[in-house]
Amino acid sequence: MARPPYKRLHLFFNDNPFAAGGNALTGCTNSLNFKKYTSIELPLLSLIMEKKYTTSLDTRAVIGTLALPVLIIVSLAFVVMADDEKKTMLHYPMPMIIHGILLLVYGFCYAMRPISYTLSNDTLTINRLIENVRFRLEDVDKVEAIKKEDLRFVMRTFGNGGIFGYIGKYYHSNFGSMTWYATRLSNYVLITMKSGKKIILTPDDSSFVGDLASKIK
Repeated sequence: MARPPYKRLHLFFNDNPFAAGGNALTGCTNSLNFKKYTSIELPLLSLIMEKKYTTSLDTRAVIGTLALPVLIIVSLAFVVMADDEKKTMLHYPMPMIIHGILLLVYGFCYAMRPISYTLSNDTLTINRLIENVRFRLEDVDKVEAIKKEDLRFVMRTFGNGGIFGYIGKYYHSNFGSMTWYATRLSNYVLITMKSGKKIILTPDDSSFVGDLASKIK
């Protein structure tokens, strides 16, 4: 097995912890002012802690995201204007309740949307406004890019189908049940866990697949 690239880290210990900067342990390239010196070697790859991958909505998701609030506003205006009597919004309890629920759903979809993905040395994180989702890389079995055509007839069984993304449970005859944390109907990355669970992500950067694959080998 080839040895990974290493970087030598020089550590200098100052006898006087209050001298020149007040640090008892300092990384430095000049040892003139220090009496004790040591060096260690660390794998260069271990210095790379994490990388973030952006996500963006496709046209369908943008339309769905913008259409719902417009529909709510227009339908509320129609309810009020359809009545000849001048009434306040409180005179329409049922429409207000229905539209209130729709607004709550809209806010929930916004909060649960995948903002980005972060890949560290041991964890894959789906970043969301609330409650990030984390997967340990040691639990990942394999990762592969999936063509858009291969998921053409996917069915949504429980989840969001286009408001701020595509999130929830989906099913496809070739792949079975999947959990989606996607923002577009392209750039599919299928992650299969050792437990058998399957996850779909859609990062903007195609290097995500190679980066993740290199960490689970």
